[in-house]
Amino acid sequence: MSLRLYLTVMSLITAATWATVGLIVTQTDPAAVEPSVIVVFYAAMALALAGTFAVIGLLARLWILRKTFLLSRQVWVSVRQSFLLAGAVSVALFLQSRALLTWRNGAVIVASMTVLEFIFIALGGIFSADRHRPVRSRELSLK
Repeated sequence: MSLRLYLTVMSLITAATWATVGLIVTQTDPAAVEPSVIVVFYAAMALALAGTFAVIGLLARLWILRKTFLLSRQVWVSVRQSFLLAGAVSVALFLQSRALLTWRNGAVIVASMTVLEFIFIALGGIFSADRHRPVRSRELSLK
């Protein structure tokens, strides 16, 4: 899969999930809604945030790193980090909707996501031998 196709597909899926979030926000009454709709709302919002963060994160990585690492590695890292960040934002928003979010809860959320990222980094070194291999120009095609 080329980078352009990946970005196009991710952008379309992300737009669809943002449309789902928009429909839920505009068409439902939060006070009289069933718990299943709230679950769907938070799931759609988490996926929309993850897609947005993945696309922005990948583009930022490509711009900052400038062909230093494998493109597939950068895609995996940006998707992983986008899901962690989207999970943290979703949990924080859920706690805020219940008036339970304090700075201590926020610090615990950030600390737990940081620990998870460190675990992924540590385990990534075990399972991938090519993580520091320089990229050849033909591996980063923008077809």
